[in-house]
Formats: sequence, C-alpha cells, structure tokens
Amino acid sequence: MDPAWLDWAARASTGLSDYGDTWFHEPFTILTREIDEDRRVTTIGRLFALRNGIQRLRNRLQLTAAFRGDPALAEAAIEAPIFITGLPRTGTTLLHRLLAQDPNHRVPRLWEMEVLGSPPKARRGARDRRVERVGRDMVLLNRLAPSFRRIHEFDAHLPEEDIWILANEWASVGFLIAFDLPQYRRWLHNADLRPAYLGHRRQLQLLQARDAKERWVLKAPMHLLGLNALLSVYPDARIVHTHRDPRVIMASVSSLLNTMRRALSDDIEPAAVGAEATEMFSLWWARARRARREAEATPGGRARFVDVDYRQLVAEPITTVRRIYAAFELELEPATEARMRSYLANHPQHAHGRHSYSLEAFGLDDERIRDLFASEIEALRDAG
Repeated sequence: MDPAWLDWAARASTGLSDYGDTWFHEPFTILTREIDEDRRVTTIGRLFALRNGIQRLRNRLQLTAAFRGDPALAEAAIEAPIFITGLPRTGTTLLHRLLAQDPNHRVPRLWEMEVLGSPPKARRGARDRRVERVGRDMVLLNRLAPSFRRIHEFDAHLPEEDIWILANEWASVGFLIAFDLPQYRRWLHNADLRPAYLGHRRQLQLLQARDAKERWVLKAPMHLLGLNALLSVYPDARIVHTHRDPRVIMASVSSLLNTMRRALSDDIEPAAVGAEATEMFSLWWARARRARREAEATPGGRARFVDVDYRQLVAEPITTVRRIYAAFELELEPATEARMRSYLANHPQHAHGRHSYSLEAFGLDDERIRDLFASEIEALRDAG
C-alpha cells in the first residue's frame, strides 16, 4: 500500500499524470499507510485495498483529463438535486431505488461511479469489460461476505450511494466500512469536506454529460456528516431525511461493519466495532442537527427538508413517496407510480434472508444510546 507505488500504477495504466487539485493527497496518504501498517488485514484484504486504491487514482486522472478535454463540462448546471440521507439502516436504499423508478430521475449506478472512464451508457447484457469487471468484483464481495446480501444488495447496474463518488475524492466512509482506520476516521471527522463535495459535483457533471435526466436523486448516510459542505456546493439541494429508532440502528450498523471487516481482516472484536459505531454515528447525528438548524434558519430553508419515518416508509412506501413529491412540488405520474409498485412486488424485504442483530452482541448499552440520541427517540415517539 505504498502511496508512491499506487500513484505509479495508476499513471502507468492510464498514460495520464494530472490529478488536478492535490487536496486528496493528505487523506490518501493517511489511509494507505494505515492499511499497510495494520497486520490484521489479510492477503485478500490487501489485494482488495490495492485494487481499489489504484482504481480511485485512475478515476481522478480520467476525470481531470475529461475536464481538460471539454472545458464546457465545468459550466454544466446541477439543478435542484434531491439528496436522501439519514443514519445508516433507516431505509435510504429502499427510498433511493424507489425514486430511481421515475424516468425523470438520474441516479448514479455502481458501475459508472466505480469506473469513471466507462462508456456513456451501459445496459444489462451489454458487453463492456470495464462494466463486467465491476460485476465480477461484486460477485467476489458476495463470496467473501456471503451474509452481507441480507444487509445490502450490491449489483453493478443498481443505483448506489454517494460514498463511491466520495471515495474518488478519498473522503468516504466506505473505507471505514471495509477496514478499522482510527487515524483516517479522525481525519474524516475533522476535515473541511467542501473540496470533496466540489469533486462530487464535478463527477456528476461528467456523468450528466453522458446521460442526462431532469434531476439528480442521490443518497448516502454520510451526507449527515458533510451537510454544511453539501449545502454550500448545492445551494438549491432538497433533502429527504430518514429516521429510525437509534437502538435498532446501532445494532444493525454494527453488524454491517463487523460482517464486512471480518471478510478482509483477522481479529475483529465485535465490542470494539459497536463502540466505534456508537461514537461515529452519534457525531454524525450531532453534526447534522447543527447544520440543519442553520439551514432551516435561512429564508425558505425549512421547506427544503422532508422527514421520513422508517416505520411509515416500510408500511406505506407509495404514500411516503407521494408526500415527498408533494413537498417538492413534483408530479408523480401514474405510470411512474406503477413502476414503483412493480419494483416493490419484485423486491420484497428480506429477499436474501433476514438480517439478525442485537445490541448485546456488540457490547452496546441501551441506556447509553438513549442518552446520545434522546432527541431522535423522543421525536420518533411523538411521530408514532
């Protein structure tokens, strides 16, 4: 995981040398060295990190080359995007994939975020080696962590969250899902993330030039951490904020982290994972509360947010979607609603098996979580 070697490999494989800005050098160096020094990371984990690291650098090189070749890309507008965010395990994926059924919505597919140098479009069944490689990587991931599909389904052609886009900026919680990285985690939690979101916007401009729709619909729990930066880069963004009982969230997300890390490292301690998850996501929650209060204090700021209760989303998904469309003054056409209903019928909850978890398995204390998330628990109680 030597940073210089990764840099050489990316340059050699693309024939490119210009990364554009150098903001990413600090997190890139911290992260790669921390993985390299962690003796718990297995051979498979190291190969995974190497391949992923080279691809992230390749993406930056190709992104810069695209903007150098077509300066007009930088002038492209990203108008009134919708961002879905909330703590992990609160239904953001379900909601994102439902809204993706609207033909007016542009969502980022996993393959195109993973390989920014891919062709303008790729369809299921279409032959493209780069897209097929992403598909093979997802098959490998499912083999390394076979129970992970119960938690989150990966497929090269499915809509995915923005942690893959932010990974190309080396500012993503995706790295923390895969590995235990306390130094990188501290950097991420203390960094000014505005440069990362400017890079996020550049990636959307490139993807939009290849396949444009009326509006972007994006999602990631990590946007809670970077909400101030997001709103400064996307001043007309509209936010859907999902909510669920934090005691359920902490048990579920601890299971997610534990499952992924055990596929790539040895000696992962469940109690340490639970403690880290509680610290990390309580910080995200507090940071988002402050950012949201500031945003709602501006003229028209409150109308930019829609809150979604996980219980209602699961019980009445179409009703929830209608409420979001109404709040943002969008038209939900009958054909689009029919597509959403079809999606729900073909993708039932627990299709890959039920995800089982508990607070006790990760050494988590119910009262401690109640204290950290008291306002969220109280709001959910009032809503229920």
